[in-house]
Amino acid sequence: MHIIRLVLFGSLLLLVSCSTEITSTSDQNYSVDDRISLGGPRTFRLGFSNTPKTMSAVDQESIWNHAAQFGEVMVVHRTISWSEFAEGEFIVSQKYGDEVIALKQAVRQRDLDLVLVLDVFDSTGEKIAMLPAALENSNFSDDLVSSVLLNEVSFLARNLNPWAMIIGNEINSVFERNPDLYFSYIELYEDLYKRTKEINPTMIVAPSFAYEELIGNIPGTAQYAPRWSLVEPLTDIMDTFAFSSFPSYMYPVARSIPANYYKQIAENVHLPISFLATGFHVGEGMNEDQVTTVTEQRRFLERLFQESDDLDVILVTWLLARDSLIIPERYASLSRSGLFDIADAPRPGWAVWSRASRRPLAVPIFD
Repeated sequence: MHIIRLVLFGSLLLLVSCSTEITSTSDQNYSVDDRISLGGPRTFRLGFSNTPKTMSAVDQESIWNHAAQFGEVMVVHRTISWSEFAEGEFIVSQKYGDEVIALKQAVRQRDLDLVLVLDVFDSTGEKIAMLPAALENSNFSDDLVSSVLLNEVSFLARNLNPWAMIIGNEINSVFERNPDLYFSYIELYEDLYKRTKEINPTMIVAPSFAYEELIGNIPGTAQYAPRWSLVEPLTDIMDTFAFSSFPSYMYPVARSIPANYYKQIAENVHLPISFLATGFHVGEGMNEDQVTTVTEQRRFLERLFQESDDLDVILVTWLLARDSLIIPERYASLSRSGLFDIADAPRPGWAVWSRASRRPLAVPIFD
């Protein structure tokens, strides 16, 4: 059984994030202030990942504009640029600099908050992503690996000033597959956290977790007890419990999701909660037991927002605003988790999202 993990698309999302086609071609300002507020206040920002329907310039710009009109956040993934920061924090190539400037402009033009996700690990969860051949078997105890990562994190924090920086995506999956690599990362992570907070104390900094794997709820495998013990040592050096969750592969009927499925987070982690990415596929899953419908997607969204209110969640991002043609065929079911189908027709869940986006944002105050 394949595990749905965001880092599966690391190289794809890097390609999207490096595009220089995302700045607006018009003078329109897609400000959230243009919305008419309806309903009670919400504590959670709304957003999408920057995964478009296709790689065309029109579709890439569309996803950014969509986030600005119906949310406050864009989630952008990057892998570590090992060739850029070997000689220090302040020297980068023209290409790298242009990518950062384009991303900064795209965020600023649309008055969005940036959630920057650094995909430190590869899609298997067994290795560091995109390491050059000379460092292929290294871990984070290697001086060059650690210095490059520290330098790039510092550079991005200074120059992009994201609302949130996720340093290491779905790290519990690494623990399951390569514990030695995981623990070498944990040793370095504290330095990464402190460096980032020195640059901007208000920036939200954390790793993320793959929720279904964390709680031992993976289709086709024996269930095991939740591994909250992986979270506890980090609670003083992360500002939110951020995670990805795709429950439709275990519960294709939304009402069958256990009542405490997300409530148990508050019982075990005393930090603000962030749905870094979530989704609910439509149609066939990865096997015949995972067929679901647009109605079930809508029901999941309704529950998601209700529980986000109950838990004072600070971030809800849906992986795909629109169904996508660029996700690998192996994960075709996930490509059908958009709130608009491939013909750009809205699914019933879109009305739920749209209503939530019009509720005024009440920004929580952190201690």
